Amino acid sequence: MCVSILLVEPAVAASVAALLCVAVIAMRRRSTLAEIEIPWRSLAITSVLFVTMALVHGSAVLRPALGSLGDAPAWTLTAAGALVANGLNNLPAYLALEPAAHGETDRVLALLVGVNVASGITWWGSVATLLWRDRLRRAGVRIRWGTHLRLTGLATLVTTLAAAGVLELVSR
Repeated sequence: MCVSILLVEPAVAASVAALLCVAVIAMRRRSTLAEIEIPWRSLAITSVLFVTMALVHGSAVLRPALGSLGDAPAWTLTAAGALVANGLNNLPAYLALEPAAHGETDRVLALLVGVNVASGITWWGSVATLLWRDRLRRAGVRIRWGTHLRLTGLATLVTTLAAAGVLELVSR
């Protein structure tokens, strides 16, 4: 079973940490605040995905899929996480599929491999990739879809299979 070390919701902890960072910057070098570039586009996309997943969970649309994943082998969670993350984004994908892990460590880890390691195939597959692409765009660097797939596709496949294989070996 997974145990959270946080006493508060992660969003609350992250918000407090962000506000503390801004406060420290304001106290130490106020002029730097004007230089901070907030990736509004990525933030908006991620927010919409989170709201969408909250609505989907509330409607119980996922209940049949989660039921079938609940009895499936752990590697199935890796595959499902990879598909949903690359289709939507890794954070809402995790939230959508986490109930199927039943809090079992090997299943949660298998899901995390799927939504984090395997999410690099599409630009929108992970928040990190969205932020990376936004920074490149701001710097005037354009990456074509084919180039992205060549650079990340094979690496994503190999690392996902390796991580899933290790999890399968250690969970026996």
